[in-house]
Amino acid sequence: MAEDLLSMSPISDGPEFVPAYIKQEQEDIERIIQDDTLDEPAKIDAIAERRGWFRGSPTFIDAFLIGDIDAVTAAETLAKPIDASYSSADYGKALYNAEMTARTQRGYHSPEKALELWGPEEDIPKPGPETDSLPTTEGQLWELWYGVLHAAKRIPWTDTTQQTKLISLVQALQARPNPPLPHRTSVPLLRDWIWEPRSLWPDLVMLGPSLSEAWNDCCGCGAGWTQPEQHAYVNFNAFVARLVATGTKDFAVHGVWALRAALECAPASTAMHRGAPPLVQSRLLVAIAAIWVLIAGEGMWSKRPEGGEGAEEAVPPDRQVDLGAREKKLPWYNKRDGAMWCTARWRFWKGRFEQEADNEELGEETRGLARRAGEIIGGFLEGM
Repeated sequence: MAEDLLSMSPISDGPEFVPAYIKQEQEDIERIIQDDTLDEPAKIDAIAERRGWFRGSPTFIDAFLIGDIDAVTAAETLAKPIDASYSSADYGKALYNAEMTARTQRGYHSPEKALELWGPEEDIPKPGPETDSLPTTEGQLWELWYGVLHAAKRIPWTDTTQQTKLISLVQALQARPNPPLPHRTSVPLLRDWIWEPRSLWPDLVMLGPSLSEAWNDCCGCGAGWTQPEQHAYVNFNAFVARLVATGTKDFAVHGVWALRAALECAPASTAMHRGAPPLVQSRLLVAIAAIWVLIAGEGMWSKRPEGGEGAEEAVPPDRQVDLGAREKKLPWYNKRDGAMWCTARWRFWKGRFEQEADNEELGEETRGLARRAGEIIGGFLEGM
């Protein structure tokens, strides 16, 4: 059914050659879709395994979500082995590897600059083979955040209670005290992106990179266009928007990317791993963009340049932009300072949502979301 989209050429209405391994994947996905013994979260899990999505280990996260353990207990259970690795510099492995890297890097600089950047050379013993199987801090953080983000994909975006509960787990982790630094550190170790912030939990270290990787499991890239996969991507975006709305972590730029994809770009016709007709793409992307505004619109609006309308904006706020313009024809395209959140762009988004609200091809649900998003932005603009 929906997976038949994968056999369509992204640049024509006809079929294209599909390699055998892709055909096998399509057949496996179709069996999952047709399995009536699976609810949608289970189908998302099965598809994720078949597609090879980033998903981590959900055991303690699932136990928390169904109410077997509270947020503090779940956070303690998840964080304890990570703290142990962090405070031991991965049982000495990170300290040793950092010094080996530094010895190479020092050779590219003058002695004075090498000392400034990488510190003095140190004699750090190589840990024994008994540490080879012990987990690293970074590896465990990838696993943790992939698990949280995959759990979000399984929770319907309209289930505010459960999505908010998952947010509370992230906040419980964020509230934890920093584990002690290793008793022996070095300049190279403290340049590592795990130890450099010296704020493991308050900064939610590695959540951002994990989010970026999980973002690639979107429809058309790591995911196909079946209904469970589309729902998973919507749910994922809603969760990230809630991280922004609650002030847990500032990922508002991902909201801009969502609105840009839906309102400022034509549907992709090339460079997609898994193509879909333009209308299928638009229905999904417009819904996601609208959901971002519904959930995190206020937080995104607050990003406008300080001082209000016209303050250091890259585009004059009263500039009327053609609603038919796309990508390079938009005045903020490739601009930097003051462009991302400029008022003219918000006015454009409002107009585009209003257009999509009247687009009968999108379906009533998507049109309704677009209408509400346009009204919200209209309220922001009127309140300036």
